[in-house]
Amino acid sequence: MGWTIDTGMYYDAGNKCQLLATDLSLALGPLSATLQHECTAMAGNHESCDQWITTYDTHARDIVTLAATLANALLRYGDVLKANGYNWWHSNRAIANGSEPAKPTASEPLYDSGMALPVTSRGDNGPGLDEGAVVGLLERVGRIPNGDIAKLSTARDAWRTFADNANVVGAATRISGIKAKFDGSTDPNIIAIDEHLASLEQAAKLLAEAARGIVTPLSEHHDALNTMREDIGKQVAAAAVEIGAAIAMTVVIVGVAALLTAGTGAVAAGAGGAALTIEIVESTAVIIKNVVTVSRIVTVVGAVVVVGTASGGFTAIPDLARAGVAAAVTAIAGMAVYTASEELTYEASPKHGTEQRGDAAPAPTHGQESLDNSVLIKSTSARRVAYDPETGEFDVFDETYPGKGTYHGHQRSWDQLTQEMQNALVKAGVVNRRGKPL
Repeated sequence: MGWTIDTGMYYDAGNKCQLLATDLSLALGPLSATLQHECTAMAGNHESCDQWITTYDTHARDIVTLAATLANALLRYGDVLKANGYNWWHSNRAIANGSEPAKPTASEPLYDSGMALPVTSRGDNGPGLDEGAVVGLLERVGRIPNGDIAKLSTARDAWRTFADNANVVGAATRISGIKAKFDGSTDPNIIAIDEHLASLEQAAKLLAEAARGIVTPLSEHHDALNTMREDIGKQVAAAAVEIGAAIAMTVVIVGVAALLTAGTGAVAAGAGGAALTIEIVESTAVIIKNVVTVSRIVTVVGAVVVVGTASGGFTAIPDLARAGVAAAVTAIAGMAVYTASEELTYEASPKHGTEQRGDAAPAPTHGQESLDNSVLIKSTSARRVAYDPETGEFDVFDETYPGKGTYHGHQRSWDQLTQEMQNALVKAGVVNRRGKPL
């Protein structure tokens, strides 16, 4: 059975890969810009948040890197697929379908190795509290979680938008559809094509899963921090009524400068006229510390290191290096794009004469004629093989000048041909499985 060569199928599959690459890039652009420019220090630098910050930063960079690498890989594999179709057409014109296709070229990657990644979520946003008129309060309370609620909200929304993007959600399905185009193909490279598309499909699944997963810890951190601050305000206000003093203290989002004084005596009267004594300051500090201690923010950031906890959040993000998928996608992004020369020219090599010279096999008897009737061994290499019916010899040709279409060659027997070489001749309908001409 000969090859079923449909150049249009390769070009269609390649174009679909490259369209998806563009779609993913359009989805990644806004997310990347937001994480680089609008989320600096969003988690603060309170010691209780150290593990959360480290974990988030690692995942954010890994997910963005995978998205960019997947886009590059889809773009490049689109080039490779189109080159496959082009090469088969030119190497097997007698049995190829359709008119001569346009010669593909290697696309420039969408992202380079030096692309900007998300900035760290760590940063000093102050003590996390504005003591207002309650002088000495900060000294007694100490630092509390000091994330930036507005920035956490911005990051959460950016990730959610990316995760919900139809092109991110549907990427794996689209790649699966491309892979289905090759079902039943007799292309000798079909195993490699299936493997590469399967790697791209798996990477797309991991990307979608990871993007959904990172939204949860951001939402939890934002909501818990916001609730803690609201609770502090409520508890202090209630205590102020009981104490009988109007304490002008405001719990604000991080970024508002605090009056870091160390007052230990009575200070000016509050809005209600009562003096703020050391006892009032101490009582207020105790209230705030108690609220922080029991607040959900402590659970949220602490659960990061407790594997399997319901509130851990990050446990929903898959291992992006699973089964070597990330490495496979990186390799695809770096694949070379080989296109066969339209004109093949035979040029004898001084290494191969008319007879065997040591380990050097004889040159082809009819070099140019044999080259003209040769077939490509595989579409990702320039190497070719031919059968000369006049002499009964098999000739193997290698490109002398890469990309120039000039070849030299040597003779081999059927048994000396590699399995790939034999398969190429059999699939092209030149010989049978025993090397006998058809």
